[in-house]
Amino acid sequence: MFCKKCGKEIPDGSAVCPECGENLNTYVKVEEPVNPGRTLGVTSLILGAAALATQVLGNTSILTFPAAIAGIICALIAMSKSKAADMKCSSAKIGIILSIVSAVIDVVTLIASILLIIFVVVLRPIMSDIF
Repeated sequence: MFCKKCGKEIPDGSAVCPECGENLNTYVKVEEPVNPGRTLGVTSLILGAAALATQVLGNTSILTFPAAIAGIICALIAMSKSKAADMKCSSAKIGIILSIVSAVIDVVTLIASILLIIFVVVLRPIMSDIF
């Protein structure tokens, strides 16, 4: 704890500053409220950004979809905890958006891959017989 008048460090619970004699009982210690969803919100933001960045850079791997789903789950939990504590959790909102976009890209990529496989395996032999 520090004296508000002279700035010297003083022991916790002191009534008077030993340095300048300032009465410390007149000061109220104010603590910042803790947002219970903040850590999960930041985790969601990191997971969503990492999954999306991996896809944008063209390095789609098997881990991007689970990372996106984990980001969505973390964001939902963070927002529910923040709502219960009447706090805002903007990192969770951004994280859920990034995670959803990443998951949608994964699903579209999967569908396109399946359609390509169907074309190559099933339709190509048929097409080669016709032409």
